[in-house]
Amino acid sequence: MMFMTYGVIITYNYVVPYCTAAFGMSAALASIMGYAANGFRFCGCWIGGQIADRKGLSNMLLVDIILMIIGVLGLLFTPRSMNFMWMLVISIALLCSFMYSAQALHYAVLEEGDYPVEIMGATTFILSPIGYGIAESIMPMYNGWCLEHFKGLAGYEAIFKTFIVMLCIALISTLIFRKLTKERRLELARIRDKNTSAKSETQE
Repeated sequence: MMFMTYGVIITYNYVVPYCTAAFGMSAALASIMGYAANGFRFCGCWIGGQIADRKGLSNMLLVDIILMIIGVLGLLFTPRSMNFMWMLVISIALLCSFMYSAQALHYAVLEEGDYPVEIMGATTFILSPIGYGIAESIMPMYNGWCLEHFKGLAGYEAIFKTFIVMLCIALISTLIFRKLTKERRLELARIRDKNTSAKSETQE
């Protein structure tokens, strides 16, 4: 789950040059859209955190991954014309917002695994090099190979199609994780409902 989503996150920088090449966007406008990612990041993390607190961590992670897939599909299939810029902006907003929401849940979702506190440090020590370190090592080389092997826009399209495959794997992994943690998630849901009821009674 971590490797596949983070592999997409660190490759986001290829979106801006793709927009310039595919849509004839000026360098200035492309740069503005690149910086707008910071705003999308804030929105995605806030929205993801609010929903995850109420509906469950892995539930939100599933939503993040699905919306990221929709965003990437938008990049691939938006007609290459400035007249359809609004579709491109929506696709980038979805991808960027919810990829950061997913990243914010990478470690938080471990709560649903009910791992003993005494091994949590060891767990994150194993996850970080696999999920982050290997992704940061492999993805830049793979993306460079795509751009060199497939000339022009075909290179970017190959990268984005790889995103789809990676996110589908992340989606399947999350579904398996949810199946393995069903009892713990039900317990956490009961705790959330209890806390919500207690808060409502206090406010009344």
